[in-house]
Amino acid sequence: MAGVPNSMARRYTPLLVLAAVQVLLVALAPSNAPNSAASSSTSLGAAGAGSGINASGTGGTGAGGTGGGSATGGTGAGTGGGSGTGGGSGTGGGGGTGAGAGGSTAAGGSAAQAPGLSGGTARDAGCVNGRQVGPTFYMPACSATYTPDPQATMTGVSPTKINFIYYLGQGNAQVNAILNEENLAANPQQECVAIKAFTAELNKRWEFYGRKLVSLDGPGNHSGLAEGGCNFPFFQGQCNLTPPDIPCFQAEADLVASLHPAFVIAPTAYPAFEIRLAQDHIVVAGGSAGGENIPESYYNQLAPYFYNVFPSGTQTVTQLAEFYCKKLSGKPVQYAGRGPSDVIPLTGSPPIRKVAIIYPENNGDPTQKISADLFAHLVSGGECGSPNDGTQEFAYASNINTAQQQADTIVAGIKNAHITTVVCLCDPIAPVFFTNTLDQQQYHPEFLIPGSGLLDYDVLAQLYNANEMKYAFGPSELADAIPFAQSDAVKAWQDAGNSGEPDQTQNLNWAYFNLMGSAIQAAGPDVTPGNIRQGLSAQPSQGGTPTEVAVAYNGSYPWTAIKDFRQVYYCPTTISPINGKPGAYIPLNGGQRKQLGQLSSSTSGFFPGGPCA
Repeated sequence: MAGVPNSMARRYTPLLVLAAVQVLLVALAPSNAPNSAASSSTSLGAAGAGSGINASGTGGTGAGGTGGGSATGGTGAGTGGGSGTGGGSGTGGGGGTGAGAGGSTAAGGSAAQAPGLSGGTARDAGCVNGRQVGPTFYMPACSATYTPDPQATMTGVSPTKINFIYYLGQGNAQVNAILNEENLAANPQQECVAIKAFTAELNKRWEFYGRKLVSLDGPGNHSGLAEGGCNFPFFQGQCNLTPPDIPCFQAEADLVASLHPAFVIAPTAYPAFEIRLAQDHIVVAGGSAGGENIPESYYNQLAPYFYNVFPSGTQTVTQLAEFYCKKLSGKPVQYAGRGPSDVIPLTGSPPIRKVAIIYPENNGDPTQKISADLFAHLVSGGECGSPNDGTQEFAYASNINTAQQQADTIVAGIKNAHITTVVCLCDPIAPVFFTNTLDQQQYHPEFLIPGSGLLDYDVLAQLYNANEMKYAFGPSELADAIPFAQSDAVKAWQDAGNSGEPDQTQNLNWAYFNLMGSAIQAAGPDVTPGNIRQGLSAQPSQGGTPTEVAVAYNGSYPWTAIKDFRQVYYCPTTISPINGKPGAYIPLNGGQRKQLGQLSSSTSGFFPGGPCA
C-alpha cells in the first residue's frame, strides 16, 4: 500500500481512490470482543515477543512481559539497567518496584509503570492478555514502562506532541450519487466528527510515551476547521479526482509537507499525492483500496516513508495469478452465461478460457499498467504451465464524465475477442458501468475478482448488475462480513465517548488511524522514520482467521499489512449480514484464509448449485 503509491489501482469511471475512501470497509472488523482472548502472538504494531520498546530490546520489558501475552514470562533487562521479571514484579532501573506486564495480565489489572524510572509515568489504560485494552483485535502489546524523550526526534515531533495531518479528498457529486444508493458517501461533516473521535481514541488507548497526537489544519481553502463544521482541524483537498489532476495532487503534497507533520493519513488522495509526500520525506499511509495495484517496487523506492493497510499491486496480481493458474488456466470456461451470442454457446463445447484485464491509465501514470502487465505475463508467459496467448489488456481513463462511453468501447472489444473471463483491476464504481453494459449486450463472462479495489465488498457489489455478478468469484482480501454495529469503527467511536454510531464509511478511516497509532507506538520514545520501520517490521503476524485478516509489516511485502485472502463467489439473492439486503459474497470452507503458495487446484465449493438465480 503505499510506498510509491498507497493507492493504487484503479478506477474506471470515477477514480477508485475517490470512491474507496467513501466506502464502509469491514475487512479489519472482527466479531470478537476487543482484545478479550488470550494470544501468544502480538498484534499489528505491537511490541514483539521477547523484545523491548525499541528493536534493540532495551528500554522495555523482557521476554514474556510484553511480547508473549502469557501470565508467566522470562526475565529481561529493565529500562534503567536493573533486571525485571516478566511474570510478576520487576525492578525498575531507578530503584522503584512495579508490576511487570505479565503479572498485571494475570491479575487482569493495569500494567503499572516503574515509579523509579526517570520520566516514567504510570499507565492506567489497563492490559489484558499482554495487549492494551482497546476497541480492536489489533491492539498493540502493553508497554510496561517508558521514558519520554525530551528531544524533538523528527519532523513534527516535540517532547509533548506528535503533529499529524488527515487529508480529505474532494468529493464528486456524480460518484456520491451512485454511492448514496447504499449509504456509502460521507460528507465533510461526517468525516470531521469521525476523525475527531478516532484521534481521541488513539490518545486514550495507544502509548505515545508522554506525547499526544495533534491534528493540523490546512491553510486557506484547505481548512478542515472551516469545512468540517465540528471544530476539528484537517486538510481539505481541492484536487479533482475524476479525472485526476496529478499536478494539483503533487502541489498539495508539497503544501502538506511544508506544514511539517510527522505523519499523514490520506485515504482519499490519488497515488501521486502519497508518492510526492514520501519523496518529501514525510511518513504517509493511505491510498485505501486503490493502493493494491501499485507495484511493490514503488514502496521499496520510497522507503521508509510509505505504508498501506491493503496489499501492493505486486502481491495482489501474484496471488490472483496463482488462483488462475492452479484452478482455471487451459480449462473450458465454466462459470459464465450460456446463450446464442453469449460466452458459452447453446451447442458444442464451452471455449477454453481467455482473459481480459481492465485497468485505469491516467495522464502518463504507469503504476496501474505495471501491475496489469505483470498479471498478463504471469498467466500468458508460461507461469500457468502453458502459454495463453489470448490474454488482452483494456485501459480506461478515470473520468466519470466519459465512463459510459468507455464502457461501451471496452465491452465491444471484449465481445469481439471472445473473452471468457474478465479481471477488473478497477475502482469500486467502474463495475457499475461495465456490468450493466455487459448485460445490455447479453454477454456474461466470468467476473474474476482480483480481491482489490473493494470489489469484493458486499455493499458495493450490490450496486453492480446482478445478471453479471452471479458469475463473480475469486480471491478476497476482506474478512468475513459482520454487521456494521459490531465493527471496529463503531467500537472506537463509542470507546472515545460518543453515543450511537459514526457514518457507515468509517471502518476504512479507522484502519488507517489504527496503523498510524501502532506505527508510532512501535517506534518507541525515539520516534523517527527508521524506528517506525524497524518497530513495525519486528512484529509477527497477527490474525489469519475468517474474521481477522493476517497482518504483518515484514516478509516479501513489508510495506503493506494484509498477507492472506479467502476464496468467495457472489450470490445476488443471499442476504448480506452487513446491511440485511440481497447480494453477498459467500466464502468457501467457512472463510478459511490462505497465503501465497497455499492454494490447491480444486474448484470444489464454487457455485455448488450453479449460479444464483
